[in-house]
Amino acid sequence: MSPSQLPAFEQLKRRWQVERALRLCHPLFFLLAAALFASLLALCFGPSTYSWIMGVGGGAILLWMIAGLAIFLTLHREPPVSTLAKRADSVLGLSDDLLSLSEMKSSEGWQALGWQRTMERIDTRELSSRWPVSLSRISKWSFAACLVLSLGVGSMAWWKFHQETTRLEAIAAASQERLEQAEELLQDWEQFAEIAEDPALKQIFAEAAQLREALRNPDPTQALLELHRVEQQMSAMVSSLNSQSMALQSANIAEALESFEGLSALGAAIRNQDFARATEEAGKASQSLDKNPNGSSALNRGEATAENLARESQAASQRGASDLSDALQQFCQNAGQGRRSVPNQELKKSVNQLKNLLAQESMCQSSCNAAKLGMQQIAALRRRLQEGCKEGNPIPSLCNSPIGMACRGKNAGSSAGADPIGEQTTLLDPAVAAQATVQMGEGESEIKTTSASSGGGVVSQTAQPVAFSEYVELSQKAVEDENLPLAHRRVIRRYFERIRPTSQSANP
Repeated sequence: MSPSQLPAFEQLKRRWQVERALRLCHPLFFLLAAALFASLLALCFGPSTYSWIMGVGGGAILLWMIAGLAIFLTLHREPPVSTLAKRADSVLGLSDDLLSLSEMKSSEGWQALGWQRTMERIDTRELSSRWPVSLSRISKWSFAACLVLSLGVGSMAWWKFHQETTRLEAIAAASQERLEQAEELLQDWEQFAEIAEDPALKQIFAEAAQLREALRNPDPTQALLELHRVEQQMSAMVSSLNSQSMALQSANIAEALESFEGLSALGAAIRNQDFARATEEAGKASQSLDKNPNGSSALNRGEATAENLARESQAASQRGASDLSDALQQFCQNAGQGRRSVPNQELKKSVNQLKNLLAQESMCQSSCNAAKLGMQQIAALRRRLQEGCKEGNPIPSLCNSPIGMACRGKNAGSSAGADPIGEQTTLLDPAVAAQATVQMGEGESEIKTTSASSGGGVVSQTAQPVAFSEYVELSQKAVEDENLPLAHRRVIRRYFERIRPTSQSANP
């Protein structure tokens, strides 16, 4: 017998499907409530990251979808005919009539009487009253608990999501603020990296892009670590340059060079550690010596000078400055053997060798000063980042410093200039001049007063000449005694340098 031949097959099948679906709700809602409760605890005590919040919230939605799919599949499951007949006989009290009819292959003959009698008995019984299907109380409470927990999970997920969004926005704002505070420094470094000549210095300041990326990082520690790394590079560079610098021996070298005629200005520049000016003075001295190649230059205190140069050459060699040691050794040979004068050709070679070293020292000094200024910039930026305020912590500029200006000056002259003569100007009206001779103390002096129509005037007075030759002779005699201790000779020379007349420039 086919399923459709059973009495009231469709009604019995629907009852059987609904009954099984409602029976499934009891364990299903209980498990769903437990899972939602665990999700709520995970949101309360778990990390407040987007991935965690979305994972827990999506898991809760997935649980509801699985429960709904299980109920849907149960509602649409086709029951076996024998199982349906047996269940219907049980709830309707038919004593296995339907089960027996379902096992018949046909309804002809004497089986038709049993079929007709079973149909009448089914019609006299109401399915809704004899086969009731409803959700149990436990299932109802479980379903209510699932709804409440789902609402709690949704509310907690929304609150956590809002908190995480606010936190990330604050972090992004702080990163942007750090970047804005450091943008002045970053732009200055990028511009200075383009004009710097030292490759090592250029490489250090070219790392502004890495520092910018570190400042964009949500973690402020990355920016501080990057600043510390760059600062360590600059500090190592300064230490390396200082260990090889001529400045460590500048005073003694200058004192030795001042003993050579014509090298006093060079020695003064080295004493002041102005190596750029010392390079210029070395060039001037070389040109002056080249004008008289067959002549010689006087040398004062030759033996003491040679001894001083030998000592400084050895000191330079011990600290690894071999080029400086060779240059000083060359000067030592010029001053040795009790000479009173040095041939200009020999002195010129020594001066040119020293000139190259001074040019390198000038570049190293500029690089060292730039690195020191960079460290000051990092310190100012670190204070600005730690204090969280942009005002009150100005950052010095490398490009606008004398170092940057010097680098820009070396690259100047690439654009066309204006007319060097300029526009013609009109002459002023002839001025009215008057002269008068007056008495001012002893002797006669002349005062000239020039007045113009504009009302301005210029007064000039001729002064008495200074006996400069007497000063030179006195200063040379004061220091040429070789028996004087070195410290006394240095004090005497410094004294005469301070009282040197300003009307003429001469080197005693």
